[in-house]
Amino acid sequence: MAGHGGGPNKHWTQAELRRLRTLAEQGISAPEAAARLHRTTGAVQQKAIELGIALTRVDRTRWRTRSVADRRG
Repeated sequence: MAGHGGGPNKHWTQAELRRLRTLAEQGISAPEAAARLHRTTGAVQQKAIELGIALTRVDRTRWRTRSVADRRG
């Protein structure tokens, strides 16, 4: 995600950590939290793991493409 984060090892502020906890409590997914915090999804996931914060998982099954046979039906 180019443009997110401001470079490697950008330190988390106390305000960002509070925001991450709040977003997790609201059931926000890691990609959405990353967008709101201007961080990469990986950075948000890693910080959540470090802090023991559970983020909502994205259901990727809805993004699956249908097969050609399914489209004919």
